[in-house]
Amino acid sequence: LQFHRGTIESEIISLKEYIIDNRIGIKKQQDSFNKMFEEKVKKNPEDTQEIYEWYEDQHYQYNEFYPATFNNSTLLSLYSFFEFNLKHLCLTIHKHKLYSIKLDDLSGKNYIEKSKKYLTLVASLDLTDLDLTWQEITKFQQIRNCIVHNNSNIIKQKDQPIKNQPLYQIIKNNTNLKLNEEKGTFIISNDQFLLDVTSIIEKYLVTIIRKLEAEK
Repeated sequence: LQFHRGTIESEIISLKEYIIDNRIGIKKQQDSFNKMFEEKVKKNPEDTQEIYEWYEDQHYQYNEFYPATFNNSTLLSLYSFFEFNLKHLCLTIHKHKLYSIKLDDLSGKNYIEKSKKYLTLVASLDLTDLDLTWQEITKFQQIRNCIVHNNSNIIKQKDQPIKNQPLYQIIKNNTNLKLNEEKGTFIISNDQFLLDVTSIIEKYLVTIIRKLEAEK
């Protein structure tokens, strides 16, 4: 358990550094392009529209495509990291405590839900102090699923207005997410969202391991 906790804490630090370092790199590219663009407009204000049309693809590339692609792919990686470690923890518990019930014996939409059940029902851990953290994880799951399964579009009930869509309030209430209410699509507009998710994952996993360590 101590080794597992140490590995998670070390990898969390690396994940946060990865997010920050890559975002800095993207920001440098954005700043360089935007500075060049603004200088051209400043020198030839009468050609602003023509200049914009000429650099429209590059503007989209640096200011929208690069950050959106990085943010989305990183969020999916964080989800995989959390799912793997939670599942691995349950498998380790089963192996060393010789429980008769296996993780795959439990029902659930995914291994994250199954693992929570395993920890509470089989390992008998009290996770009530992590209820608020679990609520944040559930939001993170829904956002991840929307990116993967619906191309970042929150509209699932096409006969309902945007404000009645299940993810609407979750997206609107997070200042690090930006929703296009006309199209129903959203983007991760600030990498702080990724750092917040990383901290949530760390808290949940490390707290569980500490609870298991206390039972020894």
